[in-house]
Amino acid sequence: MDRLELLRRQEAFIKEASKRKFSRRQIIKAGTALGISAPMLAGLARFAAEPVAAQDGPLTMVGWGYSPEIVEDNVNNFMALYEEDVDYQLTTGGNYHQIVETKFLGGQTPSVVYSESEYMYRWWRAGFVQDVEGIVGPEPTEFYKEEMLPFGVANLSLPNGNLAALPYYSGYNAFIYNQDHLEQAGLEPPTTWEELNEQCRQLQTDGISEHPMLSAQNHEWASLSWSIFAIWYSEGEPVFDENFEPTFADGGVAFQKVIEMHKQWLDEGITPPDIMVHELESTPAWMTGNHTFMVVHDYDQQAFNVGETSNTKGIVGNALIPGSVRDTFSWTACYLLGAQDVDRERAWHLMEYLGGKNKEGNYVGNTRWALEKGLGNPHREVLEDPEVIASWETWRDMDVHVQQLEQSKGRAVEKTMWFPEWNWQMMTEVQEYMSGNREIGEVIDNLVNLVADLKELYPED
Repeated sequence: MDRLELLRRQEAFIKEASKRKFSRRQIIKAGTALGISAPMLAGLARFAAEPVAAQDGPLTMVGWGYSPEIVEDNVNNFMALYEEDVDYQLTTGGNYHQIVETKFLGGQTPSVVYSESEYMYRWWRAGFVQDVEGIVGPEPTEFYKEEMLPFGVANLSLPNGNLAALPYYSGYNAFIYNQDHLEQAGLEPPTTWEELNEQCRQLQTDGISEHPMLSAQNHEWASLSWSIFAIWYSEGEPVFDENFEPTFADGGVAFQKVIEMHKQWLDEGITPPDIMVHELESTPAWMTGNHTFMVVHDYDQQAFNVGETSNTKGIVGNALIPGSVRDTFSWTACYLLGAQDVDRERAWHLMEYLGGKNKEGNYVGNTRWALEKGLGNPHREVLEDPEVIASWETWRDMDVHVQQLEQSKGRAVEKTMWFPEWNWQMMTEVQEYMSGNREIGEVIDNLVNLVADLKELYPED
């Protein structure tokens, strides 16, 4: 069966299933055989499922493995303040979103769930989560829409304008450098990627750094995808236009250039030979002090500059990311509210305690992350907190931070069902090219054609 015929059969099945002609078991079995994705199957299964009463047991919260001891402590504090019961479920592994989708498909209905913004719309369309409008009246959501910075509101809202989440944290990909290395080489931070490449070769020749350049290039949602989008944006490559059509069919402004540069770095040893399998977004590699430049999550500078186990304490500088326009990629991780069978008001109180104001009027969760881990957020009050500012000034240049934040942008294309699947395959294609198993033209053709196939599989009307 060719791809087009498969898509036709999938579309026909989706139409029939949405008319409640199948049981839940039939939907899962037949849809899986046709290769329909997990979130679409779960959305269809809603048509066959009987309504479930609001829960009266513990709230359930699913989260990933970043500093779970802080999360657990926050949850315990919430339970004491609100006289609540919460079952906090830690999900480990780099494929967090795929694991959680499997939980959803299996019928699990957490009250609150972590997510990156790229999965928010997809999970909402599939019926896994719901928006948070009007849960305890209109005032809270209207307050947050006014109080948060515009990028946060945009990242956390659905296309219809409804607020769908509260922020766990927000960040962007920063550019950092080893001050000792540049001083030894008599160099200033590069302003273009061409200049960076020349500096890397000099650093190698002078014996200062064997592999001067790092970025997160392993196949995970917070690694190669985030770093390569940052570098595309730095060169003025939009990747997708306002209609979510690819801008790179002919190589784009810099789509092809940036992918080829990644392979060039690997081939010349500018990046380490094992960079595609580095753990923890290559942050442990940077902490060795052996490297000179890095594109990295902005908050990691705290651990690099003041962390007890870091060999780069006090020598990490940050500058605007190199490139022709010097923009970067930014994102907002969030707390999402489970689908209709969860107790909305109880779950909202947990979300608000973690990602907004608690009932005493304090931004407990976001302020704690800002102080202890350097995590950003879109809440104006937290960002203007003198204690937060004083803390951040100890480990990064705040002038550069403010300017880079202004020159950052998210991915509007995340407000589609299909982008996460395209994004996952994009990383595969890029790594295959870097490994010498694909030609660049094949990579581009595959990614252009994949957009068309996925749009047909996930029609928006």
